[in-house]
Amino acid sequence: MLPRARVQAALAFQPIDCIPLQIHPSPGGLFEHGQKLLDLMRHCGHDFDDLSHLTVPRPPAEHFDADGRYHRIETDAWGVTWEYRLFGVWGYRIGYPLADITRLATYRPPASAPLIGVELARAQAAGVAHRRTYYHLIGGISIFETMQSLRPFEDGIVP
Repeated sequence: MLPRARVQAALAFQPIDCIPLQIHPSPGGLFEHGQKLLDLMRHCGHDFDDLSHLTVPRPPAEHFDADGRYHRIETDAWGVTWEYRLFGVWGYRIGYPLADITRLATYRPPASAPLIGVELARAQAAGVAHRRTYYHLIGGISIFETMQSLRPFEDGIVP
């Protein structure tokens, strides 16, 4: 049974050969546990993607302090400054582009380029090829999480 058919059958409460499995190949987990975790992921497989392309991540040496601890500060395209203390794990917001709400009138989010032409055709073909074998999931951070990062969450709460 192909992974895609397995997931579709399970969602329809039909008989399946084994329970569908989704593995999240977290960079943090792979960095922490290395090749043994990668080998286990590949051995188990999963029903949403091919894991053969995965490797154990190797963060750059400059992302570590003199004591060998991971530490990086970065400002993203939205203007949010993040501090990272664990490789592959979502960081802590330490700078908000709209901490001062008077900046709202001049704030501009990053431009998003629509997929068109050859890039759109390539993305569509990749989606069709993926769905021949696997169940297709997409997504990630929603606009809600992004908007929370622009301004401190607690700001404006009146007791």
